[in-house]
Amino acid sequence: MKKEAKLPEIFDHSELRQLFVAHTLLKHHIILTLIYSAGLRSQEAINLKISEVDFERKTIHIRQSKYKKDRIVPLPGYISKGLRKYVAVAPTFGSLMAKDPTGVTV
Repeated sequence: MKKEAKLPEIFDHSELRQLFVAHTLLKHHIILTLIYSAGLRSQEAINLKISEVDFERKTIHIRQSKYKKDRIVPLPGYISKGLRKYVAVAPTFGSLMAKDPTGVTV
């Protein structure tokens, strides 16, 4: 017997605002906004490299996603600005989610 599919919960505008302003670290704010606005899966965000973000074309090249397929997703303009700001001030070590070996938190 086939299991009944459950619809995902949808946040209203005020809940989304609370979610995005709750994070004080720039890194967390950027990652959360990127996941929501670009429709990334959690594993895609974890594996995302800065080199896969094309700021000129405003796209993100997701490599080896679900079912080992590549896909290209749009990069919204407002998150592009925030991501550029983050990359300029934070050492990314090639990956957006990389841990800083010096222990510096941005």
